[in-house]
Amino acid sequence: MSGVHPEAGRRAVPVACCDLVHRGVNYVAGKILMTTLDGQVIALDANSGQEVWKKKNADPTKGETMTMAGLVVKDKYIVGGVGWVNSGVRGWLAAYNINDGKLMWKAFQHGPDEDIQAGERLQLRRTPHYGQRGVGTNTWPGELWKQGGGTTWGWYS
Repeated sequence: MSGVHPEAGRRAVPVACCDLVHRGVNYVAGKILMTTLDGQVIALDANSGQEVWKKKNADPTKGETMTMAGLVVKDKYIVGGVGWVNSGVRGWLAAYNINDGKLMWKAFQHGPDEDIQAGERLQLRRTPHYGQRGVGTNTWPGELWKQGGGTTWGWYS
């Protein structure tokens, strides 16, 4: 089968927080969905191997990489951005439409309510700050929430 053979940019290798690994691909609706270490989110036609769409979801020059397998939920491919906490990376999840790659939403691990998209989902969290607004910032000293401190590992579970 001929097709696309994506290669991760070399800038991602020295900043990869969790080794040079790839945790898998997804198959849905005739497409293979995958991520690359350097932050690409790619959909390939499962029959031809040709690229259907590709999006940039992380920037290794900022210490961001991607090693996870995405998660398919209905018509969305959910992926995250990760990095070394001490590099100032704020973890996030993003949902891409599986058909055209359009970004449907992006929510950060911490930060202002609008960044973490607290809304109704905040009521579902079981934390010491259950149901409170502003927990993504007011539980941090000053503005340290802007400098990293969390990635998407906890969200996937």
